[in-house]
Amino acid sequence: MKYAEYIFNLYFFIIPMTEEERLRILAALTQGGSLKVGQISIGDYNTLNYYDGEKGSGRVEYTDSEVARAIVQISGEGKPLSLMKHYVGVICVLQSMGWPRKFATCCARINALPGHEAYPVRCDSNAIKATQALKFTSVDYKEWGTYTPHPGEEAGVFRECKWAADAFAETLQSIAD
Repeated sequence: MKYAEYIFNLYFFIIPMTEEERLRILAALTQGGSLKVGQISIGDYNTLNYYDGEKGSGRVEYTDSEVARAIVQISGEGKPLSLMKHYVGVICVLQSMGWPRKFATCCARINALPGHEAYPVRCDSNAIKATQALKFTSVDYKEWGTYTPHPGEEAGVFRECKWAADAFAETLQSIAD
């Protein structure tokens, strides 16, 4: 209960909301389950996601459960997420949706998602360091459609990561619909 009260009090003072919204959030935090109230999404296992974008900005929020299901669906041999370096594409999509800019933080969060034990390929921030150092990772995923990678290694890795990123974004959207 202390954790739920802490989160509730934190968001109570930071985010403007009605008393009804506050009560719904408190109920979700103390009873479990998932709930979306205004800009706050409380997902499975009481994960709390806050969406701070403007309405109509194109930025969409997904629950941790939806992200995990999308990762499972695109993972495995012959699929877009078949190698650890392909997580760079998945992470870049998540970063464009508001996840942290640090790859290690994103990997840790991915590995804590519900059902992460079922991932055929795990996210390891140490194993993707060489890939995350390539220039395309500093470009927002929304601009990857027009991005031209440097010939050679970056071009090849970019194609692979873009395939994983596109498949992840499409799968995530279809799960949420």
